Amino acid sequence: AALVDGALEAARVSPADPDWPGVTDPIAVPDVDHWDEETAAAAADARAERVAAFVAAARGLETAGSVSTQAIRLAFANTAGQAVTGRTTVASIDAIARTATSDGVARRASASLAAIDGGEAGGLAARKARDAADPTDIEPGRYEVVLEPSCVANMLTFLQNHGYGGRGV
Repeated sequence: AALVDGALEAARVSPADPDWPGVTDPIAVPDVDHWDEETAAAAADARAERVAAFVAAARGLETAGSVSTQAIRLAFANTAGQAVTGRTTVASIDAIARTATSDGVARRASASLAAIDGGEAGGLAARKARDAADPTDIEPGRYEVVLEPSCVANMLTFLQNHGYGGRGV
C-alpha cells in the first residue's frame, strides 16, 4: 500500500510529459506457457546434483558457480483495459572452472531443470580453461576477436540495465 501511495503521490507532483503517447488500447496476447512443474517444485538436492556433476567433469580444477531455479507468475493490467497473466519457470547453471592462469565459463538456461546438464557444462568450462592456460604476450595492435554468445548477452544485458535510458531515445 505504501508503494502504491508513493507512486501515486509522485505522479501527482510530476509534470506531464508532452511526448508521451498514452496507454495503448488492449491487444490480443499469445498464450505462451513456459512452465515445468518439476522445475517449479525443485528442491535444493536437484540443483546440487548438477553442481556435483559440474565439479566432477572439471576433473580437479578449481570451480565456482551456481545452479538456480525460479517459478515466476506475472500479471499486468492498465487503465485502458489490458489485463494479462503469465507464468514461466527458469533453471540455469552459471559456473567457472579455473587453472592457475585461466578461467573457463559455462552457462546454460532452460524452462526445465531436467534440461540442465551439469556434467556437460563442467566439461565445457574445464576445456576452455585448459585451452587458455599459460597465455603468451602479443604485440599491441588491433586484433579481430570472436565473442561467445554468452559474452555478447552479458554485454547487452549490462547496457540494458545500466546504459540505456528512455530520455536518450
